[in-house]
Amino acid sequence: MELETVVGYLLALAVPLWLVAEFMVHSWKSSKLPRARHASIRLHAGPASKPSGAPARRLASSRKPA
Repeated sequence: MELETVVGYLLALAVPLWLVAEFMVHSWKSSKLPRARHASIRLHAGPASKPSGAPARRLASSRKPA
């Protein structure tokens, strides 16, 4: 086998093995966290988008009864 072919095969095997190892380490670390702390991490992360009351207030003020 040529050197280039061997390197290609090694890279083709190394990438999936690396991804599996990263997944296992991540799942191991998350299982080590206590449930209460894990929940607080999710709660304190903040909402992705918080609706603002400003457009609703502007809409309500524009509909004043005549």
